Amino acid sequence: MNDDSSQAMSSADPSLYAVSLGSPVHLNGATYHTLHLRPPTVGDQLDAVKPGMSNAEAELALITRLTGVPLEVIRQLLLTDYRRLQEILLGFFSRTPGTSAGT
Repeated sequence: MNDDSSQAMSSADPSLYAVSLGSPVHLNGATYHTLHLRPPTVGDQLDAVKPGMSNAEAELALITRLTGVPLEVIRQLLLTDYRRLQEILLGFFSRTPGTSAGT
């Protein structure tokens, strides 16, 4: 799925954020052009973040979990694509109370 915007809410599921990759990732016969990131739950954070992990490892684990793709796909992303996923993830944690994902 290729769309013109680099990141936008998915029309199929408005709770998902779609990030079109600047460079597709190929892994095990699959090609990833777009990744979809869903909002995290408390359980996601508890399950993804383990004691002793660095902040970078914890973030990587959480993004992997929220996109639902293999860790190796995330590891192969261009840094610019990973930064867009980071921005969305940080947005989930910095929203002002009372605002929704679409505002």
